[in-house]
Amino acid sequence: MIEFRGVWAGYGRTTVLTDVSFAVKEGEFTVFIGPNGSGKSTLLKTVLGLVPVLKGEVRVMGYTGHQVVKARELIGYLPQNSSMDLKYPATAFDVVLMGSYSRLGLLARPGRTEKAEALRRLEEVGLAQFASMPFGILSGGQRQRVLLARALMGDPKLLLLDEPTTALDVSAQSELIELITALNRDKGLTVVMVTHDVNLVVGRADKIGYLKKSLQAYGPPEKVLDSQLLSKVYETQVLVFEHDGEKRVVVGDHHA
Repeated sequence: MIEFRGVWAGYGRTTVLTDVSFAVKEGEFTVFIGPNGSGKSTLLKTVLGLVPVLKGEVRVMGYTGHQVVKARELIGYLPQNSSMDLKYPATAFDVVLMGSYSRLGLLARPGRTEKAEALRRLEEVGLAQFASMPFGILSGGQRQRVLLARALMGDPKLLLLDEPTTALDVSAQSELIELITALNRDKGLTVVMVTHDVNLVVGRADKIGYLKKSLQAYGPPEKVLDSQLLSKVYETQVLVFEHDGEKRVVVGDHHA
């Protein structure tokens, strides 16, 4: 689905990703973690063709070079910060329906097919009963699920998630991760997610990558969850321990 070969990418004269190489297979749940400014969001935008590749090769679902942008129709993307104005009088249904606009073009309007899909996507994320509810008055967790439903419009083959649990309470984080896991395991949707908190995805991710401009490590969780390696990535003391049969990570004074 995705392959980076010795990729250097960035904005103008600023290089953000340095010599990054990895591959994501169809159906995998892949997670990238790292400190602020490590290039996680840039990595996702490079997959989308929004950040220029300065050196190396990016291949997304068979497309490479300038053709990578053609893969966007097969990708659902949930950015870190939503541009939705919470005061704008849009319902949850309206927001999900926006996910069809890029496929329809500027002059076309959503029809019965798109409206039926929007309702189906809301049902898929467990919010069908909130379809007519103003988006701005929903809880943070509900808004994220609405935005996830919008990203699922058009039946994407690849889902890119940029810090989807940021600013959510513990319960909402858990619900959202369970939903994403179900999309991956039950529907076979390939998922690539970036996050600060690896504890949210331990036991769910097939691969974990440690990003700090370059890729420090990449592989199955049981092989890359290492205290010494993580301490190097975060430049602070990191503890990895077992709890209820799964590994857990404590970074500095932050823990899950």
